[in-house]
Amino acid sequence: LLNCETENANSHGVLIDAGAHPTIQGGYYTINNGSGIYFGASFNSTADVLGARVRGNQFHGVQIEGAGGCILVQGCRIGGNSVASSGTYHGVSVAPNVNDFKIDFNRIGGDIDLSGTGTQGYAILVNTGTSDNYTILGNSCYGNATGKVADGGTGTNKAVANNI
Repeated sequence: LLNCETENANSHGVLIDAGAHPTIQGGYYTINNGSGIYFGASFNSTADVLGARVRGNQFHGVQIEGAGGCILVQGCRIGGNSVASSGTYHGVSVAPNVNDFKIDFNRIGGDIDLSGTGTQGYAILVNTGTSDNYTILGNSCYGNATGKVADGGTGTNKAVANNI
């Protein structure tokens, strides 16, 4: 998906639950009635989300449920999500026991214009579980309702650092 736009979808802006090696580059995924970009529980391939603008969605900005593959979220602008319930949903949410992902060098937080304090709970939430083999590095995470990064992954092969 190159410079696509999903807006006001009845559910998620983009739902990827099968297939191999998708790339989402640029574009707007905004004001949807689910998450902006959603990797479902059956997704088990690699994927790249590069430079996407994911803002003002009812649920999470980017939601990762699939436990296999390697997902890269890099250079994105994610803010003003969790419109359905302030603080309940997050900029990027990773389900328990998901491995091999990278969330690096994004701007995550603020309202839909990425300013002030927005409604999404954490910029990045890794739910409690055995998640391993991941990096969360160099993200700008100010302006979230609850906080910056909540790392519940219990694995030992991970790096979570330099998130401001």
